[in-house]
Amino acid sequence: MSGSYPPVPDFPVLSPCYNVSGVERPEVPELSLLFADGAVWDFPAENYFIRLDPDGIMCLAVLGTPRTGMSIIGNFQQQNFHVAYDLHNNRLGFAPRRCAEV
Repeated sequence: MSGSYPPVPDFPVLSPCYNVSGVERPEVPELSLLFADGAVWDFPAENYFIRLDPDGIMCLAVLGTPRTGMSIIGNFQQQNFHVAYDLHNNRLGFAPRRCAEV
């Protein structure tokens, strides 16, 4: 993570967590998914880091699936994206969309 934010004891599910109190816009690494066909899904930081206010704690909101090779794109990552599932052709479509404006 960019900057020198002190780590804090992790919450039971979210890890790692950082103390970012007093920092308006903390710098975080970028997160993108690269699909086999070359499509790239770029996520804004608010889709993979949760800011716990008023405590000034920010935690990574991405969980692994250690027992399987399956990956899950959770509802937190999908927020403010229009996602289309084409089950017939086994395809996924996505585009940024402010859900509150739909």
